[in-house]
Amino acid sequence: MNNGHGERRRGRTRRIAYVMGAYFLICTLALIWPVAGLANRIEPVVFGMPFFFFWHVLWVFMVFVGCLVTYLWEYAGEDE
Repeated sequence: MNNGHGERRRGRTRRIAYVMGAYFLICTLALIWPVAGLANRIEPVVFGMPFFFFWHVLWVFMVFVGCLVTYLWEYAGEDE
């Protein structure tokens, strides 16, 4: 018997996929040309790193946060 739970889950999963897909696209574009060219500077030095290196470390960290949020969003409220 199908009570619609599968349809709601499928819709929720699709929404998660679109939102996080857009997020990861933004993160990827921030790491490649021409967007990364905006950060292609040595000065200012942030945490002892040239700005361009800091820019890449920042966006790799943002991808990690996105993966964590995606995992928590996907499996929120599920009991194993």
